[in-house]
Amino acid sequence: MKESEAMRILQELLHQDPAAVQNWIMDIWQGRRQAPDDFNWLGLAQAAAAEARASLSLSWARVALSTYDYLSTQSPAYDQNSAMMLRAYLIRHMGPRGGDEILDPAIIVRWFFDNLPLSREEAEQWARNWQNLSRAQIKILRQIKNHLSVLHLLAEQHLLDAYPELAGWLALQDRLP
Repeated sequence: MKESEAMRILQELLHQDPAAVQNWIMDIWQGRRQAPDDFNWLGLAQAAAAEARASLSLSWARVALSTYDYLSTQSPAYDQNSAMMLRAYLIRHMGPRGGDEILDPAIIVRWFFDNLPLSREEAEQWARNWQNLSRAQIKILRQIKNHLSVLHLLAEQHLLDAYPELAGWLALQDRLP
């Protein structure tokens, strides 16, 4: 089976310096270059995130995060959970840095609150009888729980103590489906 052009490009990118990969991505987005229609953007994001975790590399994290951002512009259904999990992992291992584009916990907290479809009171009410909810409502609760799992990574190391408004949400996590 012949390797596709998209797969060949992805393999080449993964063997380059992260700055070169970031430049390639910027060239695509700015129209100076074109990626194959079947290019595996999610594969690039996941591979860059894996490298960022393995080597605690902010350069590879930038590649992953910018690719996740691109994916979110291409599909309204795409959730930034993977991007935020990468941020949380790096913050846990490298420490929080206020104002940093990757290591600032405020980015994750803002993302959590900006994407809440329910108030905490509504979520608590739904959680009490979640077995009687519609699939769509259960999916909403599950999304909240997934987002809380990102926050939990930081909260268990007391990296969110500056955000007392999260305490009620974090206490709700185990009661969500």
